[in-house]
Amino acid sequence: MGEKKYYIELTSDLVPFGCIHRGLQGALALEISNKNNNSLFVLNPKDRMPDEVKRVISVKFDKERMIVDANNTKFASWAATFRIDYRDKSYDEQFKFLSELIEPDYPSIKLIKLEIGDDLNTISDSVNYKYSFVVDNVFTNISDLSAFKIPFIDNYSSSESLSLDTRIYPFDIFMFEGSDAVVDNVIINIPGNKVLADVPKSIDIKSEFGKYSLNFKAEEGLLKITRKLTVNKKMVKPSEYQKMKDFFQDVIKYDSRQIAFKEKK
Repeated sequence: MGEKKYYIELTSDLVPFGCIHRGLQGALALEISNKNNNSLFVLNPKDRMPDEVKRVISVKFDKERMIVDANNTKFASWAATFRIDYRDKSYDEQFKFLSELIEPDYPSIKLIKLEIGDDLNTISDSVNYKYSFVVDNVFTNISDLSAFKIPFIDNYSSSESLSLDTRIYPFDIFMFEGSDAVVDNVIINIPGNKVLADVPKSIDIKSEFGKYSLNFKAEEGLLKITRKLTVNKKMVKPSEYQKMKDFFQDVIKYDSRQIAFKEKK
């Protein structure tokens, strides 16, 4: 199409145009044509639709309870995967499925609302869905501080995928992160009787494997956080494994940061 080459998935009605599903990215492929120079190639065209996730997360508090509203948009492969997981389920089944997905995030988490957009039943580029959950007894009290974990969706607190010190075979980063890019915008509403203990320092990390940034901005009654992760490589050679591991261990460390309130005087 013009100067761009597209590969179309003809075996599924869930995959958007221009998307190469993650399960096929990096696979060997063969073009069938009248030319005599056909040969195997790695399927990961530069013009494929990027696999991205964008979220806006609002956080409020009612005493010891945290209330989170998450507005999520998934693109390309993630949109297709979401349709696979949710399209043919009843609402009750969808609700139960998501409840089980978020359970590991907090010991006392409870899903209270789920809304899925009409694009669930199309093959558009993206799928939008919203949900809300509450977490009771969310604070860890340290002296006069009340600390809590930032409710990033799909944050990295640990990973068995990075447990090895060395590797013999190449490492597929999809085992750790399946997106080309993730952007989380978190808005924390500070309770009226609290103030921030401090504003965390922003982070900006760059490597040949990706980019990660975590920016904090305090406003009147609010703390705004923007988290961005971009992955540059899909397959890592054994000789590159340690550098890649160092990068993602930094991501894990900063994703685990906590915010602390103290009483307003």
